[in-house]
Amino acid sequence: MFFPFGEKPPPLPPKGKHIRNIIVALPFFLVTSWVLYRRLVLGEEKKVLPADRSVSLLNMVTGWEEVQQGQAVERAERAKIPKIPEIPDLQLPGMK
Repeated sequence: MFFPFGEKPPPLPPKGKHIRNIIVALPFFLVTSWVLYRRLVLGEEKKVLPADRSVSLLNMVTGWEEVQQGQAVERAERAKIPKIPEIPDLQLPGMK
């Protein structure tokens, strides 16, 4: 059933709302229960984040920071500009 842009579908009846809530909550309940079972019954250790706060979760998972550093080094190597020789001070007559 499709509704044109700007139109809302009719509200769910109470039984439909109840089923929707079960569908949304069930995955959270199952995963949380499984993690607690593994921790309490099977004796699995709790996962601990590293003590270094400068390492973000994104960097731990993807290695994003290492990729960026590698790209920065490559860019710096490609962009090496020869040094410009220094121009000696111009000595004009009558100036010290």
